[in-house]
Amino acid sequence: MKALIIEDDSALSCQIEECLARQDLAVEKASCGADALQLLGFSSFDVIILDWKLPDLDGIDLLLRYRKEGGDTPVLMLTGMNRIDDKVTGLGAGADDYLTKPFDSKELVARVQALLRRGRQPRPDVLTVGTLVIDTKLCRAAASGTVLQLRPKEYSLLVFMARHANAFHTAAEIHAELWRSDSETTPSVVRSWMHRLRTKLPAQDGVPTICYSAGRGYTLQQIERARI
Repeated sequence: MKALIIEDDSALSCQIEECLARQDLAVEKASCGADALQLLGFSSFDVIILDWKLPDLDGIDLLLRYRKEGGDTPVLMLTGMNRIDDKVTGLGAGADDYLTKPFDSKELVARVQALLRRGRQPRPDVLTVGTLVIDTKLCRAAASGTVLQLRPKEYSLLVFMARHANAFHTAAEIHAELWRSDSETTPSVVRSWMHRLRTKLPAQDGVPTICYSAGRGYTLQQIERARI
């Protein structure tokens, strides 16, 4: 299996390379966005370790471009920024996992192994649930043709719920999926952001609603109102 490390800190890049090599992973490295895009253009990888801050191209921009062009390799994003907003932005841009610096090499290896087990996931460009349409390339959501003004957290939550429409997920399950790299938060943050998201979905026929069921959790589903 093959990994691509996109990191401009040469010492850290070599450290990551050594960790992955011990896991029998072949490794290629890029120290800037331009080199990374060139490698991604003609080589196939099983996992990508991507630094947020690169000298020529922001890691988020690189990731958005890669996903827009159809790239589906699992991506682990590395960054020194540990705010919730930053993490949700990274996940919303298409990262599969997020690890803040400094990190323990054992955790890095564990996260990479988890991504390799998960493998490539099909990523439809457009998610549609009723009259709700989410364009994941443009990171834009619209309900009945009206663009929703969503904050990064709200957008990531909506994408997650749309990908699992009609299925129930507890706050703890959603927290583990979208805030998995932040051990200081609790599932209560999911309830808070879910409430804000629910208020932004217009209450009209055809627009799916986020419903809550005690003991089962949240689900996004289309509820047709009775016509008189």
